[in-house]
Amino acid sequence: HQQCCRAGTAQPGAQAQDLGANPVPARRSADPALQGLVLAAQEPVARLGTVAVERAGKEPIVLRKEAPGFIANRLAVALWREAIDLVENGVASVEDVDKALYAGPGLRYALMGSHMIYHLGGGEDGGVGHFIDGIGNTTFKAIWEELTTWNYITEPMKEKLIDGIAEEMKGRSFQDCVEWRDDKLFELIKLIYGGK
Repeated sequence: HQQCCRAGTAQPGAQAQDLGANPVPARRSADPALQGLVLAAQEPVARLGTVAVERAGKEPIVLRKEAPGFIANRLAVALWREAIDLVENGVASVEDVDKALYAGPGLRYALMGSHMIYHLGGGEDGGVGHFIDGIGNTTFKAIWEELTTWNYITEPMKEKLIDGIAEEMKGRSFQDCVEWRDDKLFELIKLIYGGK
């Protein structure tokens, strides 16, 4: 679900998009954590779109070139594929893979993206450049060479995920999980972005 609006009528094709992020807490009509995407090849149009998105209470993201799935979905899909592959190869259960994400890098992802996380990880003197030299092109390179590249979830993979999710839910209802998630997201949004 996407809602588009023109970011500048003088520039054909320029638009600001409200990405229908999943989930959307039902009690908020204008969720500041949702991203507003500004699609514009030209800087004046991007600035105009950014202002419109900010006025709507959203975080503007300027997309300088079209990409299937947009930015957030592409990042989420790449991460999920690796999470599925870890389960498929018996590295860990569905629950433990989820736990490794939300109790690990997920905590930082609520505050900043990968680039800034690794910049800070590189230290004040060297930043992201130091991180790349010390870890990115060594330790991470070895991991990248092992990452999966499949592009289809097979029936056996799907069944493992369905069974694993059933275990992870520990008898809680779907609605209980949705309400807990939305309550926590609402608190997190208020904590990070302010508002009432």
